[in-house]
Amino acid sequence: MHKQKYRALARVPLLDRTPLMRLKRLGEALGIDLYIKRDDMGALGGGGNKLRKLEFLLPPAIEQGCDTLITFGALQSNHARLTAAVAAHFGMKCHLILNRKVPRAGPHYEAGGNLVLDTLFGAHLHLLPGEDDPLAYCEQLKADLVAKGHKPWVIPFGGSDAHGAMGHVACIEEIVDQAREQGLKIDHLVHASGSGGTQAGLLIGAQIHGAGFPVLGVSVLHPADRLREIVSNIVGDAAALLGGSLDTQALAPQVDDRFIGRGYGLMHETTKEALSLVAATEGMLLDPVYTGKAFAGLVARARDGGFRPGDTVVFLHTGGMPGIFAYSDELLDAAAVGASK
Repeated sequence: MHKQKYRALARVPLLDRTPLMRLKRLGEALGIDLYIKRDDMGALGGGGNKLRKLEFLLPPAIEQGCDTLITFGALQSNHARLTAAVAAHFGMKCHLILNRKVPRAGPHYEAGGNLVLDTLFGAHLHLLPGEDDPLAYCEQLKADLVAKGHKPWVIPFGGSDAHGAMGHVACIEEIVDQAREQGLKIDHLVHASGSGGTQAGLLIGAQIHGAGFPVLGVSVLHPADRLREIVSNIVGDAAALLGGSLDTQALAPQVDDRFIGRGYGLMHETTKEALSLVAATEGMLLDPVYTGKAFAGLVARARDGGFRPGDTVVFLHTGGMPGIFAYSDELLDAAAVGASK
């Protein structure tokens, strides 16, 4: 019954099935059979997993004839970029409330990366100091737009609510199908976990599609206890959306919070190592905020014996590549230091 209710939910197709690819050289170096799910590849907005969430978040805005999307995030938010791209694709206006909560400055971070793409997609940017309340600002902006005759629709932070989580139920369905097609038995799935909706959807998807493998979220934002609470709350809301048919007690989130470093959006040495390792070994790009930290967690687990030799491990690449250019000054400095050794 839960599959039927999930498939009956309104959905707008935004992301075609993404590849599940083997990283042979890197896997051999880590002693595992390593695969990567390429949700960074997409036709809209530069790609990224937030498109999966927007597939389930957008239908009510379209059904109600809304002409404007509003969402919020950090200054270099990938979610904001993809919301702006989707708004442009459907002929809507878009307002992005971007909070300066990450303590970084300089032209690369404050005028490059995702901000360039937000502007190209025609979004209206509202830049707030780190201490301001984006939710309060959002409510006032929404009221002002309504007063001017617009019909705005608010997309939640990170797209992370019960409906947004359904996008990663779909992701697990793809992974299960691809594993069967490729003759794989997956032992572990590892991903970056921030606002909680991705991990909630992956856990639900693993249960209702009978995936048979654990899902590990490497936190990029919250301490483990707080992230587990957030994910569990979204799982509970999603269970209600699907008719309460999920075994929520069996969906306890696994979280590794050792790679947050100095905080959200701030790199540390393991992040830089992960970016360099994947780029130099496989010619593929991670981002400094999400996938770089998550892959650092995967590498540490492989090196520390957290995986058995030869385990099949899938890494979910959630996108974020434009963020590399927002951190290019820091990455170039690190490369220069490495070259001088």
